[in-house]
Amino acid sequence: MAKPPEETNGRTKYTFRFVELSWPGFVLGVVTFALGGVWLFLAYQIITGAINDAGVRDEIEGLLTALAVLTIPFMSLITEMMRRYQRELKDDNEK
Repeated sequence: MAKPPEETNGRTKYTFRFVELSWPGFVLGVVTFALGGVWLFLAYQIITGAINDAGVRDEIEGLLTALAVLTIPFMSLITEMMRRYQRELKDDNEK
């Protein structure tokens, strides 16, 4: 069950059972999920294309470069999510 939103340090937090979610955290999660989906789809296309088509194997360097470039923002978003989680754990332990 959802509790009414709370104002803490100017931030609104929504609590659903055991999960507390703020608006910036929600947006970060949605963007990370979308970017992760694109990354997985691109990786899948590269792998299946390389297995089925010799032409893709000849041109795979460009595709792998695109995958590597997409990995950089994805990993920075995951890192930011982990930092926020650690910060919340630290704040909860100080209470």
